[in-house]
Amino acid sequence: MRFPAKAQAGVALLMAVMVVALASTLTAGLMVTQNLSVHRAANLRSLDAAWWYLVGLEEWAGSILRRDGEDSDFDALTEVWAQRIDFLPVDEGVLAGQITDLNGRFNLNALGAAEPQQALEQFQRLLAAIPELRDQPVAELGTRIADWIDADSNPRFPGGAEDDAYLSLDPPRRAANHPLVSVSELWLIEGMTAEIYNALVPHVAVWPWGTGGAPINVNTATPALLQSLAEDINPGDIEALIQIREQSPFESIEQFNSQEVLAGRNIQASIDVKSNLFRAEGAADIDGVRMQMVSILERGTDKRVRVLAHSLAPF
Repeated sequence: MRFPAKAQAGVALLMAVMVVALASTLTAGLMVTQNLSVHRAANLRSLDAAWWYLVGLEEWAGSILRRDGEDSDFDALTEVWAQRIDFLPVDEGVLAGQITDLNGRFNLNALGAAEPQQALEQFQRLLAAIPELRDQPVAELGTRIADWIDADSNPRFPGGAEDDAYLSLDPPRRAANHPLVSVSELWLIEGMTAEIYNALVPHVAVWPWGTGGAPINVNTATPALLQSLAEDINPGDIEALIQIREQSPFESIEQFNSQEVLAGRNIQASIDVKSNLFRAEGAADIDGVRMQMVSILERGTDKRVRVLAHSLAPF
């Protein structure tokens, strides 16, 4: 059976249209695939560049701290290393960074020491000196952190928490019975809330070796931490000390202790005017690709700086 010429022409036209449509679809698909590949390659290149910029920032932070250690016998917030960089233009992007003195923070692992009473008392004074915590349930927080760190399973009194308390939670867990490795572990402590965590974090640190104490640098300590050094220091005293160190940092422990506002005060914590542990934070934004790095840097007695740890996630 033969179809009329007009019918045959219509079928041919329809097939031609279908072929063109199929070809267009395939071409569009190839173009999308190629475009994705180009963007993926560009992103990988930007990620690689961001990584090496951050490595460079880490080395730069180490060199600044080394030179500072060679040039100065004290560390203070007025020095070059403490100045934040918010905008540093580089090829195809910008960098930002900041160095924080961990000697200006309370070492949480001190709460897990064999004889933690002095550390617990100072920690309680620190909590009382932080305005945002005055209405928060933090009376037993120090004891709970101590129980989280110490090696035994016996809850301290009052308000301690060991495995029995944590296994009843959802999800259940056990106490670490090990020194903290990150401030973020505070989220695992029973009773921790966002309000308590956010208010406490600027004043505390985790030292990477055991539960030993760490001297507090009175030139870099937060106001609340300065107030925790003794039982009877008040906010007015701290304001005076802050003004003094801003004008002229303390160059020795003796100079700090001789301040009039501290007359008769019994400083109950280990203090210093020099630091040896720092946290360096860097951020790179390269062609819209953003990457961050956090590094823990230790400056030895020989002034050399070594990287103890670094991570692309906060810790």
